[in-house]
Amino acid sequence: MNLFTKLVFFGIICGCWTFANAQDYSINKVILSVEGGLLDRNMQDTYVDSRGFTWFGMTTGLTRYDGHNMASFTMEEGHLLYSSVGEINEDVHGNLWLLHSVPPNHKVISLGIFNPFTNKSIPLSEYLQRPLPFQIEELAWVSSGTEAGDILLFTADNAVFLYDGDSLHSAPISV
Repeated sequence: MNLFTKLVFFGIICGCWTFANAQDYSINKVILSVEGGLLDRNMQDTYVDSRGFTWFGMTTGLTRYDGHNMASFTMEEGHLLYSSVGEINEDVHGNLWLLHSVPPNHKVISLGIFNPFTNKSIPLSEYLQRPLPFQIEELAWVSSGTEAGDILLFTADNAVFLYDGDSLHSAPISV
């Protein structure tokens, strides 16, 4: 066999191998929009919870996306304490901690605990069943802690509080 015949034969083998190993890939593109179910275009936070739902905090409420459908929750429908959802975090019990703040300076007005099974939100003090060691207006931000489900609350005067799934207590700061 001459070199040309060998190259043609090699090319045919490689072509057949590539064709035999080809796979079909399906890519689904989803465009999330107001027309598709979002409450508005003013997105303030996005969070994926432990069940795989994607939550969108907006100036007019909260939207949940399950990969196929959207469901919206608003203050007007009795789901939320306030309309504007600035931050979303999840505790160890699967509840969403919604920091309600008002744009443009994001002044905190409430911290609601949203139960995704009942679709209702209650104030943090009611959830903890005791008075808070700070005023809600003093909160600067809320964040997930180092352990799964822990919630850290930071106040404007640099105090840090930890919710560990059982109680809210002062957390030491180490620098």
